[in-house]
Amino acid sequence: MVGYFTFKWMKYRWIYPEHVRATDVNQLIEALGVSHAIATLLVRRGYKEPAVVRKFINPSIDDLHSPFEFPDMDKAVNRILKAIEGDESILIYGDYDADGVTAVALLYRIFKELGAKVICYIPHRLKEGYGLSDKGVEFAFTHNVRLLITVDCGISAINQVKQLQDNGIDVIVTDHHLPPDELPPAYAIINPKLGYPYPYLSGCGVAWKLVDAIYHKLNRDRRTLYWYLDLVALSTVADVTPLTSENRIFTKFGLLVMERTRNVGIRALLDITGLKGHRLTPYHLGFVLGPRINAQGRMKTAGDAVNLLVTQRETTAKEIAERMEVLNRERMKLQEQIINEAEAEMSQLGMDKEKAIVIAKEGWHSGIIGIAASKLVDRYYRPVIFIALEDEIGKGSARSVPVFNLYEGLHQLREYFVTFGGHKLAAGFVIPRDVVDIFRESFLKLVDSELTWEDLKPEKFIDAIVELHEVDEKLVNDLEKIAPFGVGNEEPLFLVSGVQVVGVPMEVGDGHLRFKVRAGNVVREAIAFNYSTLGVEIRTGSMVDLLFMPTIDEYYGKPEVTLVVEDIKSYGDIRS
Repeated sequence: MVGYFTFKWMKYRWIYPEHVRATDVNQLIEALGVSHAIATLLVRRGYKEPAVVRKFINPSIDDLHSPFEFPDMDKAVNRILKAIEGDESILIYGDYDADGVTAVALLYRIFKELGAKVICYIPHRLKEGYGLSDKGVEFAFTHNVRLLITVDCGISAINQVKQLQDNGIDVIVTDHHLPPDELPPAYAIINPKLGYPYPYLSGCGVAWKLVDAIYHKLNRDRRTLYWYLDLVALSTVADVTPLTSENRIFTKFGLLVMERTRNVGIRALLDITGLKGHRLTPYHLGFVLGPRINAQGRMKTAGDAVNLLVTQRETTAKEIAERMEVLNRERMKLQEQIINEAEAEMSQLGMDKEKAIVIAKEGWHSGIIGIAASKLVDRYYRPVIFIALEDEIGKGSARSVPVFNLYEGLHQLREYFVTFGGHKLAAGFVIPRDVVDIFRESFLKLVDSELTWEDLKPEKFIDAIVELHEVDEKLVNDLEKIAPFGVGNEEPLFLVSGVQVVGVPMEVGDGHLRFKVRAGNVVREAIAFNYSTLGVEIRTGSMVDLLFMPTIDEYYGKPEVTLVVEDIKSYGDIRS
C-alpha cells in the first residue's frame, strides 16, 4: 500500500476569524453549557446574549410573526372566504420551480379541505416563461374564474393583473420577489418585502402564512397546518432562502414533519430516492428532492410535480415518482452533455485563460443551461454564461461568483439584449444571434477590467480555531443544536493546526482518502472526499493544518469522531 498521496492544489484563500471578547464567550459557556468552540462561533455570528441564543437553539412555532402583520392579509382572507362560501371558481397560479410547485400544492390541498372550488395553472417554462402569462390570463377567462391567486410570482405582472381586474376577476398576488416601483393593481398583495417584519420567506412560506391567517379567521386549530411544513421546508431550502428567523423555524420543524409525512407524494419521492427512514437534512431537500421537482418544469411541464404532491392515492404517487425519476436522469444526462461540450469549446477558444466563460451553442436545452452554468462556476470559480442558440435568437443563462455583480455587469451591456433580468449571482436574457460574438468579447473585457486573478481564488471562511482534543462528541452534539445549516446559517468550518499524519493513508471509494491525525496523545480519524482537488502531499509523519467539519462516523463499525476535511495545507504554509 502506498504511504503518501499528492494532491492538486485548488488555491483556496483561508479567511481567518476575527477576535471575539472572552467575556462574551464565557457568558454563553456558563449560561448554556456549550463547548468553547461553539460559544466562540455563536458570538462571532452575532449571538451574544444567552436569551437570544436559547431562542436560536430552541426555535418555536410560537415565535412566528402573526400573518396579519402583512398589510393586505385581512383583506385577502376575507375575499377568499367569500369565494369559498359563494362557490366561486378559484384559480391558483404558480411558478414551475420547487417553490412554486409546493406553494400551489399547499393552497390546493387546504382549499379543497375547506370546500373550495379550486383549479391550478402552472405556465410552460419554455413556451410561456416565468410569471403570470397571457396564456394563463386566457385560461382564467375560459374557466369562469372569479378569483385568481398567484403564488411565487405576480408582483411584476402589472398588465396581466390589470386585464384580469378589469374583466371582473379579483387577483390576490402572493409573492416573495422584490417588488418593482409600480405595483400591480391587484385586489390584495401579500409580499414579505412590503411591510412584513421578516422579508426572506419563500413563496410557499408566504402561502403557508395565508392559510394560517385563514385558519385563524375560521377559529380552526392551526396545528393541522403543521403537517404542511414539509412542503414549506422543501421550498425554503430549494429556493436558497436564508435559514434564519422564520425560515429556520419552518425548516427545523419541516424536516421533522417530512420524516413522518402524511403526504403520500413526498413518501413516494423519499422511497424512490432511498431516503425513506433516514434522518433528513437541508442537503436532502436542496440536492436530492428539490432537483427532481425542478427537473419537471425544466424538461417538460411541472404538472406531474403538482399532481405528486396533491394526490391521495399511493399507487398514483408511486407512478408519478417513477416518471419524475426517469425525467431527472434525462436532465442529468443533458446537463453533463452540455458541460462536456462547453469544456471542449472552452479549450478551442482558449477561454480557460479568461476570467469569465461565455459559450454559445446550437441544440442546447434552454431549461438546463442555467444549472450547467452553475456547475462550471463551482468548478472554475468565475462568471459563466451559456447561450442556447435557436434560429435567429439565443437564450442565455448566466451565473456568477460573489465578487462580480452579474446584474450590474449585464446592465452595462443591455444594448445587446432583447430582454434581460436577474440579480447579483444569476441572470437570464434573450439575445439576437448575430451579436453573440461581439457580446462575448465585450463581456470578457468588462470582467477582465473589474476582476483580478486574486479575486478568482475561492475563499474558505474559518469559524473557529480549535485544538484536536476539543474535537469530540460534545462538539458534534453542540453543532446539532445550531442546525439546520444553509444560507445565512452556514455549516461551520473549524481549523486545527499542526497535527501529524499517523498510520498509512488509505484510498477508499471513488477518490476519497482516509487517514489519522495526532496532536499529543489525541488521535482522530479524518476523511478527505475527492482528495485530488486538495493541495498538499499527505504522507505518514507529515505535519498539516486541516479545515474541517466534525461528525460521528461508523465506517469501522463503531461510532467515532471524524474530521471531514474541506481543505488541507502543509503546517507552516504561509499562503493566505
